[in-house]
Amino acid sequence: MSSLAERFHDLHRAGTFVTLGVTAADDIARVVAIGAPVNVLALPGAPAVAELAALGVRRVSSGGALARVAYKAAEVAARELFDHGTYGYLARL
Repeated sequence: MSSLAERFHDLHRAGTFVTLGVTAADDIARVVAIGAPVNVLALPGAPAVAELAALGVRRVSSGGALARVAYKAAEVAARELFDHGTYGYLARL
């Protein structure tokens, strides 16, 4: 993985974006060691933001995850209203 990241860095010196399921702290640290600013996509199993910062990561992106969480909340509320005619979802505001 490092050699691919190094080649990418040589082409795009502004920074490196870590994605494609890379969540292991050791792998992320190897990318940081290349020397470019690193942006990590937040994925299940990835280190917490504080640990990423300690590794030298400059930015953490959520991608579309926050929108998907909002869409799921809207789906759950609509399903409750449609199926049961109740407003329990309002208590979660």
